[in-house]
Amino acid sequence: MTAERQRPLLTEDEKKELTEIAARGDMGRDMQEFARQVRDGRSDWESFVRRTDGNADLFREFVRRSEERFRDEVEEAPVNSEPAPGAENPRPSPWPPESFTRSRE
Repeated sequence: MTAERQRPLLTEDEKKELTEIAARGDMGRDMQEFARQVRDGRSDWESFVRRTDGNADLFREFVRRSEERFRDEVEEAPVNSEPAPGAENPRPSPWPPESFTRSRE
């Protein structure tokens, strides 16, 4: 469990993308300043998402803005994505099932 907790939550590409988005101001002025701190080495994304850096309020605002920005994509993802290889399809079958409609005809 300890090893799993120490595993990074974000890839280097994800950190880079977050820094670029925040630096553009897409996440608000506070996150733009946070991106500067990341680039200057005074802050880092890993501590931020783990909420160990004292930026809990900023993190909550980040989550709120992300929820607003990506709400539609998140809601559609389970419907539009394919199940993982070897995984059973978690989506419910269409209603009514074909066998139900055929038996009624």
